[in-house]
Parts: sequence; C-alpha cells; structure tokens
Amino acid sequence: MKAQQVDYLNIGLMIIALVLAINLPFKLFLFSYAILGPLHYLTEIGWLKKHNYFTKQKSDYYLLVLLCLLVTLGVLIAESSRWPATIEFAKRLENSFAWPLLNFIRTWQSGFVFVAFITAFSITVFNEWKYRILLILVAFVLSIFVYKMPFYLILFGIFMPTIFHVSLFTGAFMLYGALKAKHFSGYLSFGIFILCMLSFFFINFDSTALNLSNYIKESYIKSNFHFVNDALMKIFSFEETAERFSFNSALAIRVQAFIAFAYTYHYLNWFSKTSIIQWHKVPKQWIVISGLIWIASIALYSYDYRIGLIGLFFLSMLHVFLEFPLNHRTFIFIGNKILRRSK
Repeated sequence: MKAQQVDYLNIGLMIIALVLAINLPFKLFLFSYAILGPLHYLTEIGWLKKHNYFTKQKSDYYLLVLLCLLVTLGVLIAESSRWPATIEFAKRLENSFAWPLLNFIRTWQSGFVFVAFITAFSITVFNEWKYRILLILVAFVLSIFVYKMPFYLILFGIFMPTIFHVSLFTGAFMLYGALKAKHFSGYLSFGIFILCMLSFFFINFDSTALNLSNYIKESYIKSNFHFVNDALMKIFSFEETAERFSFNSALAIRVQAFIAFAYTYHYLNWFSKTSIIQWHKVPKQWIVISGLIWIASIALYSYDYRIGLIGLFFLSMLHVFLEFPLNHRTFIFIGNKILRRSK
C-alpha cells in the first residue's frame, strides 16, 4: 500500500476504534491489551533490533534492558507479598540481608522509568561516554530529590509507560510521517487523531448503560489500570479533588473509553503500517519465537488476567523502554521542522 492509502486506512481504523471504545470501553481495552498487545511488543522489538534500536552504538540498548529488568524485579517483589503461594517467600525476603536493596528496587520504579527516559536521550544524542555518564548521573541525583513528588510519580510511574506511550508518542509518529512525506492525507490523519482524543472530554456517558459481568470487572481490577483511570479522572474533571474510580461513575467510563481508544488504535496503527516500515521483515526464527510467545500469552491471560499481566510485564515494559530512543529522535525531528518553518 502507498503512504496515502495507509493514511486513509488509519482514518477508518480510528473511527472503528472510537465507536468500539464508546460502546465497549472496558471489554475493548481488556481484549486489545491481552490479544493485540503482546503481538505488538514482539513485532516492535524485532523491528527496533533491525534498526539497532535507533541508538548511536549497537550495545547501547543494554542500559535500557538493565533498567527494565530492575523495574520488573521491583514489580515481582511487590507482587510476591500479594499472592498466597508466595507470601512465605516474601516474608523471607523481608528478613534477608538483601532486603534494603530489594526494597529500594521495589519502591524506586518511577525513578527507573525516569532514568531510562534520560538514558535513552543520552545514547541517542551523544557519542562520547563522558557526556552520557554525566547526564545519567544527573538523572539519578535529580530522581532522589523528586521521587516523592506527586506530579513526578504520576508522570513517570503511571503515565509514561502507559497512556503517554500509546497516545502522545503515537501522535508524534503520525506527525513525523506527515511532515516527512508532506502529503495532505498524513496531516488529515493526524488532525482526526487529535479530534478523536479530544472528543472524550465532551462525550457524555451513561453509567447505567453498561452491563459488565463480574469477570470483566475482576479482570480490569487485576490489570491495575484503574490506577491509570484514577489519575486521568483528575485531568478530565478539571478539578483538584476529582471523584475516585468506580464502575458506576460516568466520568470513569468516559476516561476508560479514552484509554480503550488510545490502546486499541496504537496497536492498529502499528499493524497497518506493515508496508511502510516493513516491521515484518525480520529473521524467521524471531517470527517463530514471537508466534509461540504470543500463543502462550493468550493462554496466560485466558487463565487469569493478572497472571498474564505479570508474565508479560517484562516484554510490555521492554518495548516501551527500547522505543525511547526513537521517541527522542521523533521529537527532535519535529522540533527542527517546526523551527525551520517558523523562520
């Protein structure tokens, strides 16, 4: 398909995602995250690897993998105290000599995301390690002073690996494509995407219209995305003391429709651009491995949504971290284009 055809295809996909999100906000999100999500992680990681993760040197991405491992370890430590089968193990950890370090990893997850974001910038912009190390050290020191600030925790602990990844960065990639190709269809697609995102601020939802089963409610709570919903509710309500998440809240349903649309279209946008970015042209063994992991992930989510989430957590976070260098390159390109046009 030509670039213009893909743009018009994406407009159609946006409308489909919008209609489904409005009518099935919780069901659509759970389906997209469990079925489309893992396939997206795997195919994007394979494509990023083909492009050396858009970093200056081939081995730069190891830093991002290490930080992702620390975040994953922190989640596993936190989860170990919530599962009956691992409570005893969690107690042993708390009484071990390594607990101060493990507790630091458990509580510093927002800091690791922040450092990963700055690390990605350093390995994208600088060739010399002295500048990279200096910037990474500054990020660590800065995170020590701000790690308890609510804005920082929400920005990097909640929004950066979730809603920013699927909305802000998706929009940036679309604008990048429009500016590079200079096609009307690209600008139109980006404009409709912005309108779709803004529409959720004005659409009214009836909380009594949804008929959610206990399975859907339990799966959604297990996904932990009610924390994302809760944080977004303050933004949607334009109030300092917004109501908390509830399945009976019209505001929560509106926010969830926004989340469902952002995630669903993020995945559809990726799969629709096969002919443009050629993400499918990776070694066959990676395709086979990706297919097997994808089938296993569906089985995990079908068995228990939270087990699926934990089992796929490293992959889901890894594709976010490995995309950071591309995010930085995209924003640098957009900034340069805008500055040139303004002059």
